Amino acid sequence: MHKQFWLALIALMGMTAAATAQMTLDQAIRRAVSTNPAVGEAAANRRATAQELRQSQGALLPQIRVQADVGPERTRSLDINLPTGRQEFVAGRQANVVVRQLLFDGFASSHEIWRQAARVDASSWRVQERSELVALDTVQSFTDILRLREMIAHADANIAVHRKLLSDVTARFEGGRAGRGDKDQVEERVFAAEAARAELEQRLAEPLALFRRAVGTEPKALLWPSRLKSVPASRAEALNLAVARNPTLRAADADLEAVRSQRLAARGSDLPTVALEARAEHGRNSRDTTGRYDALSAKLTASWLLYSGGSDTARQYELAERVTEQSLRLDVLRRQAAESIERAWSTRLTFGDRVRALTKQVEAARRVVTAYRSEYELGLRTLLDLLNAEQSLYNARIGLTNAKGLAVFSDYQFVAATGSLLAAVKIAAPAEAANPQRGQRERGALLPPIELVPAGPLAAAVPAGGN
Repeated sequence: MHKQFWLALIALMGMTAAATAQMTLDQAIRRAVSTNPAVGEAAANRRATAQELRQSQGALLPQIRVQADVGPERTRSLDINLPTGRQEFVAGRQANVVVRQLLFDGFASSHEIWRQAARVDASSWRVQERSELVALDTVQSFTDILRLREMIAHADANIAVHRKLLSDVTARFEGGRAGRGDKDQVEERVFAAEAARAELEQRLAEPLALFRRAVGTEPKALLWPSRLKSVPASRAEALNLAVARNPTLRAADADLEAVRSQRLAARGSDLPTVALEARAEHGRNSRDTTGRYDALSAKLTASWLLYSGGSDTARQYELAERVTEQSLRLDVLRRQAAESIERAWSTRLTFGDRVRALTKQVEAARRVVTAYRSEYELGLRTLLDLLNAEQSLYNARIGLTNAKGLAVFSDYQFVAATGSLLAAVKIAAPAEAANPQRGQRERGALLPPIELVPAGPLAAAVPAGGN
């Protein structure tokens, strides 16, 4: 009784360990998105770009500068009509505080802030883009590994069938009931089956390497995923979804907005810069003053660069062309996205039809093999007929497994073309993919909100460890 209990307990523990070792596609995607260094790189760039935005916002805030100096001074006037000044060195010292507030710079600073805000938006979309690409690589490698492993299992079964047939034909040959040609023919098929298996093993190496790069672990005990259910019902729906969600398109759109703001900022050089500057100074024996002194001033300052050798004008022309360049690049990406959706849609429909046809072919080929074996034993079929039937069944099984795996991948590929792969599998993108300030300019905001204190400690941006 106790022995049976312990045997049952050991068996249960073994089943639990096996279940724990299994990996689903969702688990692989979640691990890839959270640990892949390519995603972490994009997230770090997003955080760094946010600090560039904060740097640009500093131009609209007061600038406070403190300065002090101490040391010997001597002043000598070279104009004979003026006092001769100090003839001896004196110990001078002074300290001052200058507060400067920019009032107007041709709106260059405000447009620069909007440019940086657009760059933050683009970088957040690129975190989403990188996450989607890593997720798609995970799906591709995951399904390819399962597909090729199942094909290798069919190849092993095919080799076993041909070796059994070789054993039977060899016995017939030794008994004088079969010729040398039959034996050689079966041997050739055995070698061909082994070569086909070796080719599949070679093909398996590529998705194994891709899985390790994307997920960062060994692909053990993978479970076949089911086909996606939350898939756009039509190409038109997929195209509309891509316009709203495709991170590549949205990042390019944000890049275009950044270049437009940069062009507007460059126009600020055509206008004067006006600032308010207040100064307080305390010193002794400094600035041609004997003894202690205090100086206070509050001035409105203005400067205007009237001519810079044509460089400012050339810069504006350059940025106008950059706007055209980025606009055309966005159009190219839109066409590429539409092409990807068209191809993914057609591929998805084609593989569905192929799976149905190949399923029927496998059943028919299996019946043919069963019939030919019986007829071969009765002498109604030749060995070549049986070998060809076995090869046809093997080819149909390989084709069906291949089509099933590619059909599953085509669902995920189609959804990925719209930029909704992570949403379809209900896996959240990294926090850096979000941008709370997105769309503020379209809603009429004059400027993005200014954070007086940078968000988060610097240590938070440095990972403690990574894969």
